[in-house]
Order: sequence, then structure tokens, then C-alpha cells
Amino acid sequence: MIVLENQKYTSAMKDPFLAQLAQTGASFSNFQALMHPSYPNYLAMVAGSVFGVQSNDQVTLPDDNSHRTIGDFLDWKNYAEDYPSELQPLLGDRGKYVRKHVPFLSFAKIQQEGFGNEVSVSTKDPHNRFVADVEGFRSDPKKHPFLVTCSTAQTPNNITPK
Repeated sequence: MIVLENQKYTSAMKDPFLAQLAQTGASFSNFQALMHPSYPNYLAMVAGSVFGVQSNDQVTLPDDNSHRTIGDFLDWKNYAEDYPSELQPLLGDRGKYVRKHVPFLSFAKIQQEGFGNEVSVSTKDPHNRFVADVEGFRSDPKKHPFLVTCSTAQTPNNITPK
């Protein structure tokens, strides 16, 4: 699943790389938010519920059977623009990185065990980890699905396959 924050679908499809990805997979061209502000929508994307959250105030949801994500059932990675490379998850905001764009970090289990699946990418680097992993996925479609969020206000036209 690829999510481009604050992008119109038609604008994103002008990017040849993104258009090619959309043609080879499922394309949700009319995905609508459940509510405003955006943070609960991110929770719903990865867990199917907003868990009663109605604001952009970040929460940490407990590790129990009522708070599962797609990450509990599938292999996954979350590529986030400018996510800090640290030995523990960053639970605040810094630079272009905004925690609400990384909804997996709202779950205690992932904060403790799975934050290594959070990958920092730079939209200025045409050979970033996202592009490399997509190329690997194309060569072996049984590889894990992936989620990406971009918090930039521009379509990443400079991201092209190797």
C-alpha cells in the first residue's frame, strides 16, 4: 500500500514510476478519509479501526488482541520521509518526519519489537531503500507487501526505478 500525503491521485499518476506501480497492483483511486483530522485515518489504514481516537494527539495502544494491525498478519515495512535512524523508535516529530504518518508506532507491540521495520527515505535520492525494495518485490512478487507514507507536498518525480 502506497500512501502519498496531501497528493491528488491524478497528480501522483503523472509520475511514471508511481503510475507503473498502480498498473501492476490494486489501485484505490477514490480512497476517502473517515474523518478529520488525519491521524485516526492512518490508524484505520493499518488496523481497521480508529480505536476511539478523534484528534491528532498521538496515543500508544496496548499490546492485546483488541489492538492488532496488518503487521500482525503480514510482513511489512513502513518507509517514512526523514524518519530518524535511532536505536529506539522516535515517538515525536522532527523535521519532515511526523509521527502520525507512521501509524504503526501507535502500537505498543511495534514500539517494543517492530520499529526496525520503519525505514527512512529521502525523496531526493533516486536510489533510496523504497525504490530498491520495490525493484526486489518486482523480481520476487511473493516478497512482503509494503506501506509508504510521504509527508512531502510534492509528488516524488525524482524517484525512478534503477
